[in-house]
Amino acid sequence: MKQHPIALLALLSTSIAQVPQDYEQCIDDVVLKSSTCNPNDVELCRERCGVLNTQFLLDKCCAHDGVTASILAYEPNELWVDRLNDYNLCTGAKVRVDYVDGGEDAMPRALAVDIGNGFEDGQGIYDAYIAHTPWLPSIYDGLKNLSAYIEKNAKFVDIMDIDQAARDASAYGGEMVAFPY
Repeated sequence: MKQHPIALLALLSTSIAQVPQDYEQCIDDVVLKSSTCNPNDVELCRERCGVLNTQFLLDKCCAHDGVTASILAYEPNELWVDRLNDYNLCTGAKVRVDYVDGGEDAMPRALAVDIGNGFEDGQGIYDAYIAHTPWLPSIYDGLKNLSAYIEKNAKFVDIMDIDQAARDASAYGGEMVAFPY
């Protein structure tokens, strides 16, 4: 059965010139550390999941140990590095962001190649995308329908907190196929 990726809409984006050179090493370091993930080690969980001295991730300690995910984005943003390191270290997951060569101008084509275009299947390399709304119509058939997921997780995701225009831009055929952020 074909896995459908998720689109995350970049309604507002920030330009950062480049990702730090040690990006891949940061991700590799986190993965090495996560191999010792133990959700019963309260002290370790506090150390790894106490992001920015908050308790936001504490209940996620080792919750995704061994899970991998890859996101394709069009514009490097150094803010991803620290947040992904925090998330990966706490949860045991290995989430990474790759950037399309050619930046924003090359992203619509990259989406079509990976997701497909309605006539042919795509490569299916990525699990999620950071994308602008106008890029979705040509690929929406290949995206995961998020409506049931959003409904099931209503206590965590209040879709009504997202403005109407963003919700409308993320829906095709009455179903949510992207999640605006």
